[in-house]
Amino acid sequence: MLKNKRILTSPKQTNIKNILFLIKYLPSLFSIILSILIITFIYIQKQIDFKAEALKIKKDYIKNNKLMIKNEVRRVYKNILYEEQLIEEQLKMLSANKTDAKNFKENIKKKILDKISNIRYDKSGYIFIIGYDQKILSHFQKDYVTNNLIDYGRKDNRKITRDIINIAKQGEGYLVYKGTLSPNPSIKTSFIKGFEKWGWAIGTGFYDNEIYEIINKRKI
Repeated sequence: MLKNKRILTSPKQTNIKNILFLIKYLPSLFSIILSILIITFIYIQKQIDFKAEALKIKKDYIKNNKLMIKNEVRRVYKNILYEEQLIEEQLKMLSANKTDAKNFKENIKKKILDKISNIRYDKSGYIFIIGYDQKILSHFQKDYVTNNLIDYGRKDNRKITRDIINIAKQGEGYLVYKGTLSPNPSIKTSFIKGFEKWGWAIGTGFYDNEIYEIINKRKI
Protein backbone atom coordinates (compact mmCIF):
# COMPACT_ATOMS: atom_id res chain seq x y z
CA MET A 1 0.00 0.00 0.00
CA LEU A 2 1.12 3.44 -0.83
CA LYS A 3 1.24 5.90 1.98
CA ASN A 4 0.04 9.48 1.51
CA LYS A 5 2.99 11.65 1.14
CA ARG A 6 2.90 15.02 2.91
CA ILE A 7 4.16 17.75 0.65
CA LEU A 8 6.17 20.27 2.56
CA THR A 9 6.59 23.80 1.31
CA SER A 10 9.50 25.97 2.19
CA PRO A 11 9.11 29.48 3.66
CA LYS A 12 10.37 30.85 0.39
CA GLN A 13 7.60 29.16 -1.55
CA THR A 14 5.00 30.42 0.93
CA ASN A 15 6.22 33.98 0.51
CA ILE A 16 6.05 33.68 -3.26
CA LYS A 17 2.45 32.44 -3.03
CA ASN A 18 1.53 35.33 -0.77
CA ILE A 19 3.11 37.81 -3.13
CA LEU A 20 1.29 36.28 -6.09
CA PHE A 21 -1.98 36.40 -4.12
CA LEU A 22 -1.48 40.10 -3.35
CA ILE A 23 -0.55 40.84 -6.97
CA LYS A 24 -3.72 39.10 -8.10
CA TYR A 25 -6.21 40.54 -5.61
CA LEU A 26 -4.67 43.80 -4.33
CA PRO A 27 -5.82 45.95 -7.30
CA SER A 28 -9.40 44.75 -6.81
CA LEU A 29 -9.21 45.34 -3.07
CA PHE A 30 -7.75 48.78 -3.64
CA SER A 31 -10.52 49.58 -6.12
CA ILE A 32 -13.18 48.53 -3.60
CA ILE A 33 -11.66 50.63 -0.83
CA LEU A 34 -11.25 53.59 -3.17
CA SER A 35 -14.87 53.26 -4.32
CA ILE A 36 -16.11 53.21 -0.72
CA LEU A 37 -14.06 56.30 0.09
CA ILE A 38 -15.34 58.15 -3.00
CA ILE A 39 -18.97 57.22 -2.26
CA THR A 40 -18.55 58.28 1.38
CA PHE A 41 -16.99 61.58 0.31
CA ILE A 42 -19.79 62.26 -2.20
CA TYR A 43 -22.44 61.43 0.43
CA ILE A 44 -20.86 63.73 3.02
CA GLN A 45 -20.47 66.52 0.46
CA LYS A 46 -24.11 66.15 -0.59
CA GLN A 47 -25.18 66.38 3.05
CA ILE A 48 -23.08 69.53 3.50
CA ASP A 49 -24.50 71.03 0.30
CA PHE A 50 -28.06 70.08 1.31
CA LYS A 51 -27.68 71.68 4.76
CA ALA A 52 -26.34 74.86 3.14
CA GLU A 53 -29.19 74.86 0.62
CA ALA A 54 -31.75 74.14 3.39
CA LEU A 55 -30.42 77.06 5.42
CA LYS A 56 -30.68 79.37 2.40
CA ILE A 57 -34.22 78.13 1.65
CA LYS A 58 -35.22 78.78 5.27
CA LYS A 59 -33.72 82.29 5.32
CA ASP A 60 -35.30 83.22 1.98
CA TYR A 61 -38.65 81.73 3.00
CA ILE A 62 -38.76 83.65 6.28
CA LYS A 63 -37.61 86.89 4.64
CA ASN A 64 -40.15 86.67 1.80
CA ASN A 65 -43.03 85.61 4.04
CA LYS A 66 -42.33 88.30 6.63
CA LEU A 67 -42.55 90.89 3.87
CA MET A 68 -45.71 89.30 2.50
CA ILE A 69 -47.60 89.22 5.82
CA LYS A 70 -46.54 92.81 6.58
CA ASN A 71 -47.93 93.96 3.22
CA GLU A 72 -51.19 92.03 3.73
CA VAL A 73 -51.79 93.53 7.18
CA ARG A 74 -50.95 97.04 6.02
CA ARG A 75 -53.30 96.64 3.05
CA VAL A 76 -56.16 95.60 5.36
CA TYR A 77 -55.28 98.45 7.73
CA LYS A 78 -55.57 100.99 4.90
CA ASN A 79 -58.96 99.56 3.90
CA ILE A 80 -60.21 99.82 7.50
CA LEU A 81 -58.92 103.39 7.75
CA TYR A 82 -60.72 104.25 4.52
CA GLU A 83 -63.97 102.66 5.78
CA GLU A 84 -63.66 104.51 9.10
CA GLN A 85 -63.29 107.84 7.29
CA LEU A 86 -66.36 107.06 5.17
CA ILE A 87 -68.38 106.26 8.30
CA GLU A 88 -67.43 109.60 9.87
CA GLU A 89 -68.37 111.47 6.69
CA GLN A 90 -71.72 109.67 6.48
CA LEU A 91 -72.49 110.41 10.13
CA LYS A 92 -71.85 114.11 9.53
CA MET A 93 -74.25 114.06 6.61
CA LEU A 94 -76.92 112.15 8.57
CA SER A 95 -76.65 114.33 11.67
CA ALA A 96 -77.73 111.31 13.74
CA ASN A 97 -78.01 111.33 17.53
CA LYS A 98 -75.41 109.51 19.62
CA THR A 99 -77.40 106.27 19.93
CA ASP A 100 -78.21 106.05 16.24
CA ALA A 101 -74.66 107.01 15.33
CA LYS A 102 -73.26 104.27 17.58
CA ASN A 103 -75.62 101.64 16.14
CA PHE A 104 -74.81 102.73 12.60
CA LYS A 105 -71.08 102.53 13.30
CA GLU A 106 -71.33 99.10 14.97
CA ASN A 107 -73.31 97.66 12.05
CA ILE A 108 -70.68 98.87 9.58
CA LYS A 109 -67.92 97.43 11.77
CA LYS A 110 -69.62 94.01 11.76
CA LYS A 111 -69.81 94.08 7.97
CA ILE A 112 -66.13 95.04 7.76
CA LEU A 113 -65.14 92.23 10.15
CA ASP A 114 -67.20 89.71 8.20
CA LYS A 115 -65.56 90.81 4.97
CA ILE A 116 -62.10 90.52 6.50
CA SER A 117 -62.83 86.98 7.74
CA ASN A 118 -63.30 85.92 4.11
CA ILE A 119 -59.95 87.30 2.93
CA ARG A 120 -57.51 84.66 1.67
CA TYR A 121 -54.04 85.13 0.24
CA ASP A 122 -51.24 82.79 -0.83
CA LYS A 123 -53.61 79.77 -0.74
CA SER A 124 -54.01 79.36 3.04
CA GLY A 125 -53.22 82.83 4.43
CA TYR A 126 -55.90 84.69 6.36
CA ILE A 127 -56.32 87.83 8.48
CA PHE A 128 -57.31 87.75 12.16
CA ILE A 129 -58.45 90.63 14.34
CA ILE A 130 -58.37 90.65 18.13
CA GLY A 131 -59.93 93.42 20.18
CA TYR A 132 -57.97 95.15 22.89
CA ASP A 133 -60.44 93.45 25.28
CA GLN A 134 -58.87 90.12 24.12
CA LYS A 135 -61.91 88.96 22.16
CA ILE A 136 -61.45 87.44 18.70
CA LEU A 137 -63.39 89.74 16.37
CA SER A 138 -62.53 88.21 12.99
CA HIS A 139 -61.13 84.82 12.03
CA PHE A 140 -61.62 82.43 9.15
CA GLN A 141 -62.79 79.88 11.73
CA LYS A 142 -66.15 81.46 12.49
CA ASP A 143 -66.50 79.50 15.76
CA TYR A 144 -63.63 81.47 17.29
CA VAL A 145 -65.33 84.84 16.84
CA THR A 146 -66.47 86.71 19.99
CA ASN A 147 -64.49 84.29 22.17
CA ASN A 148 -61.26 85.02 24.03
CA LEU A 149 -58.05 83.55 22.64
CA ILE A 150 -57.16 82.49 26.18
CA ASP A 151 -60.16 80.14 26.18
CA TYR A 152 -58.49 77.76 23.72
CA GLY A 153 -56.73 75.25 25.89
CA ARG A 154 -53.15 76.39 26.32
CA LYS A 155 -51.96 78.45 29.28
CA ASP A 156 -49.53 80.44 27.12
CA ASN A 157 -52.49 81.84 25.13
CA ARG A 158 -52.80 84.49 27.83
CA LYS A 159 -49.24 85.70 27.17
CA ILE A 160 -49.66 85.49 23.38
CA THR A 161 -52.84 87.58 23.55
CA ARG A 162 -51.14 90.14 25.77
CA ASP A 163 -48.13 90.34 23.44
CA ILE A 164 -50.35 90.76 20.36
CA ILE A 165 -52.28 93.60 21.98
CA ASN A 166 -49.11 95.29 23.30
CA ILE A 167 -47.56 95.30 19.81
CA ALA A 168 -50.81 96.69 18.37
CA LYS A 169 -50.91 99.48 20.95
CA GLN A 170 -47.30 100.40 20.14
CA GLY A 171 -48.10 100.58 16.41
CA GLU A 172 -46.93 97.47 14.60
CA GLY A 173 -44.36 94.69 14.71
CA TYR A 174 -43.56 90.99 14.43
CA LEU A 175 -44.29 88.33 17.01
CA VAL A 176 -42.83 84.80 17.02
CA TYR A 177 -44.66 82.27 19.15
CA LYS A 178 -45.96 78.72 19.24
CA GLY A 179 -49.23 78.68 17.31
CA THR A 180 -52.02 77.31 19.46
CA LEU A 181 -55.08 77.25 17.19
CA SER A 182 -53.49 74.94 14.60
CA PRO A 183 -54.27 71.17 14.81
CA ASN A 184 -50.49 70.56 14.82
CA PRO A 185 -49.00 73.46 16.80
CA SER A 186 -45.67 74.77 15.52
CA ILE A 187 -43.72 78.02 15.56
CA LYS A 188 -45.67 80.88 14.01
CA THR A 189 -44.41 84.28 12.89
CA SER A 190 -47.09 86.98 12.81
CA PHE A 191 -47.16 90.63 11.86
CA ILE A 192 -49.44 92.78 14.03
CA LYS A 193 -50.70 96.31 13.44
CA GLY A 194 -53.04 98.25 15.69
CA PHE A 195 -56.05 100.30 14.66
CA GLU A 196 -56.18 102.48 17.74
CA LYS A 197 -59.50 104.22 17.07
CA TRP A 198 -61.44 100.96 17.25
CA GLY A 199 -59.11 99.05 19.56
CA TRP A 200 -58.29 96.38 16.97
CA ALA A 201 -55.14 94.29 16.63
CA ILE A 202 -54.89 93.27 12.96
CA GLY A 203 -52.64 90.34 12.21
CA THR A 204 -51.66 87.43 10.04
CA GLY A 205 -48.79 84.94 10.03
CA PHE A 206 -47.16 81.78 8.75
CA TYR A 207 -45.99 78.52 10.34
CA ASP A 208 -42.41 77.23 10.12
CA ASN A 209 -43.55 73.66 9.36
CA GLU A 210 -44.32 74.93 5.85
CA ILE A 211 -40.58 75.58 5.44
CA TYR A 212 -39.66 71.99 6.31
CA GLU A 213 -42.19 70.61 3.83
CA ILE A 214 -40.42 72.56 1.08
CA ILE A 215 -36.99 71.41 2.29
CA ASN A 216 -38.08 67.75 2.47
CA LYS A 217 -39.34 67.91 -1.11
CA ARG A 218 -35.91 69.18 -2.20
CA LYS A 219 -34.26 66.35 -0.25
CA ILE A 220 -36.31 63.73 -2.08
